[in-house]
Amino acid sequence: MTGKRIVFIVVLLMVAFGSYMFMNKDYDPLARYQYKLSTEQHNKVTANLSSKEIEYLIEYAIAPQEFIDYVGLEGFNIYLLDYYNEMYDLYGWIESKETIMKLVNVTRDIYTKDELKAVIDDYYIYEILTYYQDGNTEKLALNVNDVTFMIPDERSIGYYGPKDLVEVDERLTVNGNVSVRLELKMMIDDMFLELKTIFPRTYDVIKIDRGYLSYQQLSSLFQTTNDPIYTVGHSDYQLGLVIDLVIGDDSFESSDLGQWIINNAYRYGFILYGDLDEKTMSFRYVGIALASSLFEQQVIDDEVADE
Repeated sequence: MTGKRIVFIVVLLMVAFGSYMFMNKDYDPLARYQYKLSTEQHNKVTANLSSKEIEYLIEYAIAPQEFIDYVGLEGFNIYLLDYYNEMYDLYGWIESKETIMKLVNVTRDIYTKDELKAVIDDYYIYEILTYYQDGNTEKLALNVNDVTFMIPDERSIGYYGPKDLVEVDERLTVNGNVSVRLELKMMIDDMFLELKTIFPRTYDVIKIDRGYLSYQQLSSLFQTTNDPIYTVGHSDYQLGLVIDLVIGDDSFESSDLGQWIINNAYRYGFILYGDLDEKTMSFRYVGIALASSLFEQQVIDDEVADE
């Protein structure tokens, strides 16, 4: 008798399950959705969104144009939809919805919305996206395009590349292919013009050996030299605001030409960045106002030290 009961119960369960499946075989999870979808859109939504996500669409009456382009994209988070759309409204003229979505996904735990907008003002979106997709978590420094900007220890400039890089006149360089920021290039031209006037026969022994160095170039140099001035994301060379000047047979210290550079570079916005060797000196461009102020302060400090 017990066996018959078990068989009876199993049959009942099978019938109930079959009835449930029959009744729900045509069930449409979007039946209560307030907007009309094309067959393609309907299939796209049901194939890619969970029942919970579809309920979210229905509960908040989210129109198709607000989300349909994201559906099916890897990493799409429907609960970040407002964030995606807000950023796309601002930057959609630069990047696609997919790129904006990825940017939000990789930065949302690092920046607030306002912080991210400030970062985008200074960097290309692909620089930000790639930097964080590569697993970096350090925040990016702001105001990086200001020529007076100094890289803070606690922040990086990531994969930054200046937006206004131009090539220096190859006649002023050692081997050509030297790029710097536009403002710096104008100051270089002016400084060399004065050099030519004062030292018409010897001015051309001063050459520019290096300028802007990319993240990849710095990475290679750091691995080779282990010199902290080549630290990626923390080197002024990456700002396009540093030049290495080399002098001919003399040294900077022992030649009139070299001494003129040392004592007058501030008038063109340069401060000494470092001595690489006796024939090579690095100068960082900070603008005439700041360079002049720093030079004057150094003169005062030297006079005090001599007293």
